[in-house]
Amino acid sequence: MQRQGPDVIHGDPAVLDLIPAFGAEDIPREDAWRLLCNRMIEYLEIAADAVPIGATPTSELRYRTVKLALDLATSWLVFVGAYRPTYRDRAAAVRALAARETVEAPFDVRVFAADVQACTAVKVDGAPELDGFADLSARILDDTRALWRWELSRLADVPGPATDDALLAAFARRQPTLARLRGWAVVARQSMRTPRARRWRRFRQVLGASPRLRVYGVAAELMFALGHMTAEPVVSAANLRRWRHALPVAVADTGASQRPDWRRLAADVVWNYRAFLVGTQA
Repeated sequence: MQRQGPDVIHGDPAVLDLIPAFGAEDIPREDAWRLLCNRMIEYLEIAADAVPIGATPTSELRYRTVKLALDLATSWLVFVGAYRPTYRDRAAAVRALAARETVEAPFDVRVFAADVQACTAVKVDGAPELDGFADLSARILDDTRALWRWELSRLADVPGPATDDALLAAFARRQPTLARLRGWAVVARQSMRTPRARRWRRFRQVLGASPRLRVYGVAAELMFALGHMTAEPVVSAANLRRWRHALPVAVADTGASQRPDWRRLAADVVWNYRAFLVGTQA
């Protein structure tokens, strides 16, 4: 079988053959959900400065939208056992699933397949534009919320309707205590090295969700509260305080107003993500 994926640019050309083959069934579903959450935070990082999103979004926002759409496909394909190793193969797999009469999904798979195909053309073939960006962006954001909940309900084994908080709490209860402690150890170690970390939260947080789940949960709640991001959102000060309190670390203010602001919260989410989650499995 011809190998698809990276090429060897120096050394033994057969070295990649030493990598064991693996299929969709070998990829943990939690890893697929984490991938989705990571892309959501990376999207939020750029979108926070772009709201309200107009008819001519920046090139960076278009790129983050493409990445979000493509990894929606990646994550979903892992959950339905149809993951493929390349962008083109994944787009083809989504189209094939869309042709079926029945397939598990929280969105219209035919419409999703067309959006993934358009985003694949931009990413792989260098297509210059995304036609109807505003409508596509709105669909991608709707699909993101639907998939986030759909996957989390399966990871948490919550079959019926539940709030986002209830899903996260149910999933947190399934996490081993040692895994949570490893995550908080990373927070404690990194906080001591980081001047911007004003304080890491009370010890009672250690007994609850892991830092990763806390960051993911706040990012999701904020992103979903922003809707399609075509207008300046109204986010209550109470929610902003609650979400900031839930983050592992409160980031030191840099002369900004003390008024709660959703953009400052988005920056705190991104800071916690890069400080404590990137580069670690904890």
